[in-house]
Amino acid sequence: MKVLFVCTGNTCRSPMAAGILKKMLKDRGIENVEVDSCGFVEEGLPASQYAIEVSGEHGVDISGHRSKVINKALIDESSIILTMSKRHKDEVIKLSPDAQEKAFTITEFVDEDGEIEDPIGMGKDMYERTFKKLYGILERVIDKIDDLK
Repeated sequence: MKVLFVCTGNTCRSPMAAGILKKMLKDRGIENVEVDSCGFVEEGLPASQYAIEVSGEHGVDISGHRSKVINKALIDESSIILTMSKRHKDEVIKLSPDAQEKAFTITEFVDEDGEIEDPIGMGKDMYERTFKKLYGILERVIDKIDDLK
């Protein structure tokens, strides 16, 4: 199984989400789940400084992250695609119409409304709020993934 997180630049939300889920999987001893992330902007950028700092303060190391640009192959090889907004989900489906059945906003995957606001350009406190929101949602995502395996 492969889970793909998608946001705009792949430097804040999606690398934090991927890092959190990887740590949760490891902590629970869940194997055979690959986790990746991507965005729509530029290849090879590091995660934002605040994303690295806040994640690190919670035991999640994303310091080695480099951004990837989404493509049809990444979509097609993923089992579940979790986006940070409806716009991201729509773009994923536009790139690969077959993704309709496996692409969700991260909130709709756990039966919630809303989106994950982009913290880029905001202060560290906004990154902290984003991390905590993602963490809370991902606690339910991992339960669903464990059930699907």
